This record gives sequence, C-alpha cells and structure tokens, in this order.
Amino acid sequence: MALGLPADATAVILGIDPICSMMRAALNSTGDIAVSTALACNEKLIERNVYMKN
Repeated sequence: MALGLPADATAVILGIDPICSMMRAALNSTGDIAVSTALACNEKLIERNVYMKN
C-alpha cells in the first residue's frame, strides 16, 4: 500500500497519469499559441493577408 492506496489502484493511477500529462501539455501548448497569436494580431505584429491566403 502506497499512500494508503491498494496496489492495484496505484497501478491504475501510474498507468493513466502519463496520458493525462500528455493531454495537459497539449492543452497548455495550444493555449500559449492561441494567446500569443491573438496578442500579436491585436498589436498589429502579424500580417493577416499572409495567413488568410486561399
């Protein structure tokens, strides 16, 4: 028993945690990119016609 949890519960947590960690990292990166892009557009640092080409 680790931290008062049965061994099988600990194994489940250790098995799922890397997946949750990857999802948190992906969400954090997406948020950083979105906010940086929005701020750059607001400050007129991005030429929108370059990104809006068809």
